[in-house]
Amino acid sequence: MPRPLPLLDFPAKLKESTNFGPYSGYVDRVVDADTLVLVADVGLGHHPVFYARLKDVEAPESWEPGGDECTMALELLCGPDTHVRITTDKLPRAGTEAMTFVRYVVELERMRWNMPGEPEEVVSVNEEMRAKIGQVREKLAGS
Repeated sequence: MPRPLPLLDFPAKLKESTNFGPYSGYVDRVVDADTLVLVADVGLGHHPVFYARLKDVEAPESWEPGGDECTMALELLCGPDTHVRITTDKLPRAGTEAMTFVRYVVELERMRWNMPGEPEEVVSVNEEMRAKIGQVREKLAGS
């Protein structure tokens, strides 16, 4: 849906942010090692369901070596119904969300699972996946 005309001419100082959000949401499903279907609470009673690609996560495709292992890792980190904080990338100058194919580019955060009595901690899903993918690639290079 195109933006209403008055929003196209919005003052630059009021839209200096390089991203949209953060939004509260949850994972509907994991598609592959860097793509999920998310549901976001964007306010005003709107809860869009959309495909999201993890920003700066270069995962192997599901048919490539390590692809299935990386997909399972993402499912373990944030499978269906996991609560997440979603921040989408904004394109420079355009003021719209960055997309790859039909996926919004996102930074995702979730709560770390701790033992009872330990303090809660917010962690980056993107960082966790970059680390896991690196481990999988090292393992494949060594075999």
